[in-house]
Amino acid sequence: MSKLKAIFSIVLIALILCMSGCFNPRDLDRHAYVLSIGLDKGENKKYYVSFLIQKDAVTESGSMEDAATVLAAEADSIYEAIESVQSINPQTLSFTRANTIDVSSEVAAEGLIDEFFRFEFDSIKLRDSVLLVIIDGNVNEFLEVVRKSSSISIAKLQIGVLELYKRTSTVAYANASLFHQHCVNGTGDQPLTFGYVNERILNELERQESQGQQEQQSGGMSDEAASALLDEQTKAESGGESGGNSQSRDKDDLDLLRGTKLMGSTPITMAGAALFDGMRLVGLLTPKQAQFLSLGRGEFGAGSLWLERDGNNSIELDIKRIKKHSVELTASDKPQINVTMELKINYEKAYTGLLSDDIRAEIEDEIEHELNAIFEFSRDLGSDAFCFGRYAVKQFATLEKWKAYDWKTRFRNATANFNVVLMVEG
Repeated sequence: MSKLKAIFSIVLIALILCMSGCFNPRDLDRHAYVLSIGLDKGENKKYYVSFLIQKDAVTESGSMEDAATVLAAEADSIYEAIESVQSINPQTLSFTRANTIDVSSEVAAEGLIDEFFRFEFDSIKLRDSVLLVIIDGNVNEFLEVVRKSSSISIAKLQIGVLELYKRTSTVAYANASLFHQHCVNGTGDQPLTFGYVNERILNELERQESQGQQEQQSGGMSDEAASALLDEQTKAESGGESGGNSQSRDKDDLDLLRGTKLMGSTPITMAGAALFDGMRLVGLLTPKQAQFLSLGRGEFGAGSLWLERDGNNSIELDIKRIKKHSVELTASDKPQINVTMELKINYEKAYTGLLSDDIRAEIEDEIEHELNAIFEFSRDLGSDAFCFGRYAVKQFATLEKWKAYDWKTRFRNATANFNVVLMVEG
């Protein structure tokens, strides 16, 4: 009898193991993991929502083309978009791996972000840390470029943007939680990452591929080829401070490729900052302007800051760190803002000769001038891009008094004074 029980137990265990082996594939296959959410303006409904979905592991070549797909639907809400996509896709959409929400500049400029984001992130298990990016052009096409590129992944893009922000501050960086927090509390207008597809690099990559000249291992144009291409177009185009137009943008691309190369040589460019008034896009900053904005906010970590001097001459400041950043704000009908900053710099690294008091004063004046220009530019657009509201709110004892003060209305009459002191490390 005991022998019979033992045989029965062995057979039962074997059956259980076989059954559990059948469950695992179904368990893995029942979810379609969304890597990025894209938001364009719809034709028949408010939005055209795209989902970049992971299909399989990335191939040996690193390409996402076979490993991902883009599904899209017109909808008036995220929930409607999910329902429409799942009607043609048997798998349940999972947002646990989503890294970015990419919004077209058209949607952002019309203030349609506000209504779209009226859903609980937890309801679809979307993380608050997801990166918000404003895309110049069609987001669905942007995600298709990402999908087809052999040198891009959404995770790498998010990491690349964060690295650019930390090392150079040539791009803004904000997650959904921070952006929403400032909007709801009225304590400022958090700038967002600005991105686009560089058509010249994309066309060159496609030309190389059609001719069979594209390098298989690098999966993209070499840094030298990309720099040469951008150098060519820069010679023919002006590099003015136009806050985001294509000509200055091309020159900034060249600077980024020759500098950090953190994003790699891809047709995707993340550079500069998108300025908001609440949840409405109102303007753009170039990468250089984004650096000064970060400096004025006290967030600039370390790196090179370029200043134009005497017309065509420029000087590179190797900033080691911000030793001091203090803000004094008078909350009145016409708020007065005083910002004091002490910057530790390695002057000798990029400039020969001694730093005389006169030259030091000139450089300090030029930094202050740049900061004031960006403050006035953003203020006139109605954007508290420096988030000075963070300091104004501290002067009110209750939330009711803060709301009654109406910071954003008063901010339009604000004046700012930046006082910069350079401290040299030899």
